[in-house]
Amino acid sequence: MKRPEWRTEEDMKLLRSFLQVLPSYHHYSSHLQFLLAKVIRYESFGRGRVVVRKGQPGNSFYFLYSGCVAVTMDEDGSSAFVDEAPVLLHSGSGFGEIALLKGLDRNATIVCMEETELLVVDREDFFANKLDVELEKECLYRYNFLKTLDLFSTWPDSLIEMISERCKVEKFHHGQVIIWDTKETNSITFVNKGSCELLRLVDLTTCPSYHKWLSHQADSPISSQIPKPNPINRKRFEGVMLNFHQLEKIVQKNAYFRQHQLRKDSSAGIAGGGRKDAKKHIISTCYGEIPSQLSAAVYLRINVLHAGDCLSVAQHLIPEHLKDNRSMVLVSNGAEVVRIEKEKFINSADYESLSKLRTLEKEYPSDDQLCQIFLDENRWKLFKTDLVNLIVDPYAKKFTRTPKPLAQEPLNLKSAGILDLSTTCTSSLQEPSKMEFKIVPVCKKTRQADTELPHLQPRLIHSISVHRPSLKVLLQ
Repeated sequence: MKRPEWRTEEDMKLLRSFLQVLPSYHHYSSHLQFLLAKVIRYESFGRGRVVVRKGQPGNSFYFLYSGCVAVTMDEDGSSAFVDEAPVLLHSGSGFGEIALLKGLDRNATIVCMEETELLVVDREDFFANKLDVELEKECLYRYNFLKTLDLFSTWPDSLIEMISERCKVEKFHHGQVIIWDTKETNSITFVNKGSCELLRLVDLTTCPSYHKWLSHQADSPISSQIPKPNPINRKRFEGVMLNFHQLEKIVQKNAYFRQHQLRKDSSAGIAGGGRKDAKKHIISTCYGEIPSQLSAAVYLRINVLHAGDCLSVAQHLIPEHLKDNRSMVLVSNGAEVVRIEKEKFINSADYESLSKLRTLEKEYPSDDQLCQIFLDENRWKLFKTDLVNLIVDPYAKKFTRTPKPLAQEPLNLKSAGILDLSTTCTSSLQEPSKMEFKIVPVCKKTRQADTELPHLQPRLIHSISVHRPSLKVLLQ
């Protein structure tokens, strides 16, 4: 790393981009990040070295680039090596900012637990480049936002100011994950601008509605009657729309019945090793057995948070039998959020604020109810797709050119996320799918641990395709 006085503007921009991996640095505004990249310097410490000593004036603040440090209340930091569970700060953390900004003495000792690399901002550079002014602006911005929330209406100004100094404003792009697992988060998230979506990963194989839907496909009687084409009129079109759902169910059940029967025949006709292989492609659940190809999971939106809303952590404040301990994911729609540590909020809040926090905790549909919603929306999505294709395709073909064949078929993420039940090929039931599907797991891991995305079983999908009647035939 170049010395601060040697850095050019391009060097500072490059360093700012490089330091985005540090959460404590990423939380600052883009302008403040640039100013920090102008003055930041590098230091390394060995195990047992005291970085900050309790009671001394705060002359620097730090970003922990690599390694691990402990926070202790003694002056030499020795208690960190004998305590069973010391307070630890890991790579990406920051400390010392408040003492430097307010001119306070250190209220704790920071000692290295291993070889540690730090990025340091000194007092002289901090005030010479007016970083204190920028930090005060950001703090005032957070303070004004918290004052507008009803949750803090009973708090004194001094307490809101203290909380605003210890929280951060974070900006996220559209589609960026804010919280991987709401069950494990230790903060309360407030939406300042934009909106966020709360998603739930539903394993369809654990939902009785999905098993019931599959069994209806297999157990329905097969209808061989096909409506004769008649001239279409308004009355007939309305009749078709009213009866389409019933006819669609018959055709879907017909297609799945053939698959179900083929699976029975193939498993019954294969002896010895073949029978063992067939069992490998069957998944047993508490609601029965289904082919592994039909095992699927889907992300469903269960709530949208707008400006002023919050995703609280009030689950530990309600009785055990009322808790919803399911894992959920919070995704940004171009949002700006403010996060406050749970313990700091609980320790500072009064009884009225805690009561309000309990009321903000919403009750979400069960996984089985979400499964029913998904199946209903999927049926409607299929009908809309068929109707658009019927109306638009004949005209679109007249104005589009036939694309040249490609040497290699491109990856189609949309089709890869469709569970196709419309095919009745025997091989699709006897052999596992050759296509492997990978997704980011719904768990909180460090960047170093995410070396390879796991193969997910069940497969992640966004819709199910079934054999259905041709709208062109129905509307003739």
